[in-house]
Amino acid sequence: MVLMSEQAPAPESTDSDSDELLLTRFAAGHRESFGRFHARHAGEVQRFLLGLRLGLDHQQVEDVVQEVFLKILLGGHAGYDPTRGGARGYVLGIARHLALDLCRRPRTTSWAAATAERTADPARDVSERISRDEQRLAIADAMSALEPEQRTVLALRHMNHLKMRELADALSCSLPTARSRLRSAARLFAQELRKRDVVGQEVLP
Repeated sequence: MVLMSEQAPAPESTDSDSDELLLTRFAAGHRESFGRFHARHAGEVQRFLLGLRLGLDHQQVEDVVQEVFLKILLGGHAGYDPTRGGARGYVLGIARHLALDLCRRPRTTSWAAATAERTADPARDVSERISRDEQRLAIADAMSALEPEQRTVLALRHMNHLKMRELADALSCSLPTARSRLRSAARLFAQELRKRDVVGQEVLP
């Protein structure tokens, strides 16, 4: 467990403090620095988890987000290399490992049912709602047909908008390997979409 120094003076923090500086200060015993690091990156982790469409409720998503930062907290941010992809890739790399475990667990709620619950809107025109919901259900179903690793690659790149260097860092691989994995996942996803007659949609930026 990480031990904090009660006598460590609290440094003056600003929004421009680098991630490396925040983690260094945290390692020196400044609790506030880790809180700022958490606040800066928690939204990224949440978007990543929601992008995977795992059917998690709000509390479950929050639990996983907290688990990500707990691992960083207890691990003393070992493994963070600021010369690589930066903190986004580092944090989302940890989130990816947890998400892969979630993807492999049996789910009581199907992806399609979970998506339907989120997109249903009785105030919307019925025919329009049905059309949009059917498309979203097809996309969710296509995503569910992919292997967990492929889902995480697509979510990191196209929902969290990681740059390729950040993606490589999150995947703990080289840039060429990250590009290869992304191309492979995108190709398979496109095939699954075509099987469901979802064509000509901007589903992958």
